[in-house]
Amino acid sequence: MRPLMLMGTMAAIATLTTFVPVTAADGPAGASVPVGPGGPAIKACPAGFGGHRGGFMKALNLSDEQLEKLHNIRVKSKTATAVKRAELSVLTTQLREALSAENVDKQAAFSIQSKINALRADLSNARLASMIEKSEVFTAEQRKEIRHRMLQKEGSFGGGRGGHGHGVFRQHG
Repeated sequence: MRPLMLMGTMAAIATLTTFVPVTAADGPAGASVPVGPGGPAIKACPAGFGGHRGGFMKALNLSDEQLEKLHNIRVKSKTATAVKRAELSVLTTQLREALSAENVDKQAAFSIQSKINALRADLSNARLASMIEKSEVFTAEQRKEIRHRMLQKEGSFGGGRGGHGHGVFRQHG
């Protein structure tokens, strides 16, 4: 059963490696990128800039050119990390299988976990690189507004992640 599942997942990885991104540049000249849940190109707020909360990106008054650039960065990043994300999924399944075996092979489990850790580090670094690239799209005024909103969010009682206590009033211990 395991080899069959692994072959199917590897086929998915092979399919992902042949994926060719379609960007707004492939559309008609001068086409703007639709924004919001109904638009296929960009979510209301790109990852790494505050999630999908309260029209944050709308407040920045982004130009069509900026929206295009943010979209292209997102597509490029998603495409570049697709294989590693698929590998991570395969390894997570393998670890789950190893841990649920009748006799757990400790060395094999730690080996799989090491591979998972390396992939997560690579994906985390890729995410950071994408966030930095996105930040370069904003004007000085927009960066100032982003910083202002981030500082406001840090000072709130709920913290920065949906009220999970990551703010300055988080209680430790």
